[in-house]
Amino acid sequence: MQYAAFAAIESAAHVSSPEAIQAFASWVDRHEKTPQKDQRPVWTLWLGELFEAATRARAWEGLDALLAAHADRLAGSHFFDDGAIGAAVARVAAAEGRAAGFAAARGILPRVLRLPAAPGADSAPDSALSGIIAAFARDCQDPGLLRDVAGLLTPELAAEAPQQATLLRTLAQVDEARNPQAVLARMDPDIALWVRRLRDLPEPAEAPRRRRTRSG
Repeated sequence: MQYAAFAAIESAAHVSSPEAIQAFASWVDRHEKTPQKDQRPVWTLWLGELFEAATRARAWEGLDALLAAHADRLAGSHFFDDGAIGAAVARVAAAEGRAAGFAAARGILPRVLRLPAAPGADSAPDSALSGIIAAFARDCQDPGLLRDVAGLLTPELAAEAPQQATLLRTLAQVDEARNPQAVLARMDPDIALWVRRLRDLPEPAEAPRRRRTRSG
């Protein structure tokens, strides 16, 4: 049962399957009814895949029910591949269009970022935001969707959300520009570097230094 649930949820990250989330939730319920040691529950190791699968299917009801039922087991369980969640949002958009991609982002972001943090933890769920956005931005080639998702990134979502929104809007501006290098040349150097690396654009060539000539 365990391996079937894991395999189903892993597959559902790529092929929409609300049923896989229900199967995974059923296995978690059974697992939690057995005696547990004071250690991290094994099913939380698959939270990343669960979030990907829920994003792909926009299966928020099933995800919410599972998270609510086992909220006490989730504190500090946010160590997963956050980039995979951003990539899942981009996959939804590529397969089903901009509106579906926006719905996926609007649904998954608050659910990931509001996971309970472990007391005294060095990192918290909201620290996953930069990884989610970087992967989404890398895989999304739609300037309109980049701007739409940027609109979701408010201070109420996470403290760093407005900064991430700026990055997405800047990337959209570059993606739709006829001369991306000219746009990049006018940007803050740190943001321009982020965009260049994300889009594999060449670094600007350094101007050759002029030689000094002796006079007289």
